Formats: sequence, structure tokens, C-alpha cells
Amino acid sequence: MNIHFIGIIHSDPLGSERLWNALSYEKPKAIAVECSQELRKYLVSGRWLREEKRVFKKYRKKGISEFAYQQVIRELVDMMFEVRVSLSYGRSQDIPVHLIDSKRVYDEIVKRHKNHQVRRLSDISYRTREIRKQEAEISYYDFGKLFDGSISDSLDREFSIALDQNDNFKDRDDRAEEKIRNLEYDKIVVVYGLAHCLHDANGNSLFSRLQDLNPTRKTLGWYDHR
Repeated sequence: MNIHFIGIIHSDPLGSERLWNALSYEKPKAIAVECSQELRKYLVSGRWLREEKRVFKKYRKKGISEFAYQQVIRELVDMMFEVRVSLSYGRSQDIPVHLIDSKRVYDEIVKRHKNHQVRRLSDISYRTREIRKQEAEISYYDFGKLFDGSISDSLDREFSIALDQNDNFKDRDDRAEEKIRNLEYDKIVVVYGLAHCLHDANGNSLFSRLQDLNPTRKTLGWYDHR
């Protein structure tokens, strides 16, 4: 079984085009995505976007500029591209798409919506689409250097980042690991956030936990111009 990770930035404005290109390049027999069935239904129904808009409208009345509000809406539209693209690509190629994340993210989002809370407020005025493009490019470049080992202390850096994220990811990656190990396909592409694709000796990331299966990895940015 060949397992290949594609590390993504969830709010990458170019993510949809990039991921379709990456999947076309890799030609998987199955796709595993950082999403749960519950979150997929929330997204596909349109409820997630409606609730996000509703919550942000409350803050808009408190003085957020129209420009800032529009940046938020554009970011929301770009978010979760990995789910939409993976499902669409799977249908086009008649291959299975497995949603392997736990429902914890879904539960947190629904709770936030019920409490009328936003993800962030302090920096929304500055996160234009262009800024998010730049942020994604920098992340893909930095993580790409870690992934290919071209930084002398890349393993130490990966371990440090993975350790910082362990509390947030542990139970989710426990579930994802189990689900991946139960899949049986010649080639599986795993589409997950960059931090889940780090390699450390203590197994603090999803990628590390699967080392006995010899997985490979690239950032989504790596596929540009390929």
C-alpha cells in the first residue's frame, strides 16, 4: 500500500485549483481527507457558511468596516476547499473518498455558532485575499524545506512544532491513523493540514504514526507548475 500525504493550508485562496492539480498528478486509487461525516454534512448543506455570516453580522454592527466584513466572507468561501475538491475529484474518477477526522472539529464549530462567537476578530481587517496568498506561499516554502530535509535541523524543528500541536491533534490523529490502517488500496492520498504531516520520533503527528508504512509527503505548493 502506497500512502502519500499532501499538506495544505486550509484557507489557501488558490487551494481548490492547486488540490485538483495535485490529485490529477498523483492519480490516487482512494483519498483520505481531514474531515468528518458530520462536518461534511454541515458544509454541504450550506449551514456552516450561513451560520458564520450570521455571527459576523453581529460584529459588523459593532463597527467592523464593510471592507473587513467582505474579507471575512471571502475567506469563509475559500475555507474547507479540501473537502469540496476531494469529493468532486473522487466522483470524476469514480474513486472512494474517506472522511477520517473525528467529529471534534464539528462539535467545536457548532458550539461556537450557538454561542455567537467568531474564529478571530483582531486581525480580520488585514487578512485580504492577497495577504492569505502570501501567507500560504510562505508556509508551503517553509514546510517544504522541512519535508525535504534541506534545513540542517529540520528534524528538531519538526519535532518542536508537532509537540506544540499534540494536545490539539492527539485524539483526532488517533482516529485518523486507525482509519488509514484499515484502508486497502494500491495508492492512498491523504489530504491534511501541514502540521499533521510533520515527522517526529515520538509519533506526535499523523504522518509520524504511519512510518512503518513508509508514507511520502509534499506540500500542496509543491505541485505548482507540475
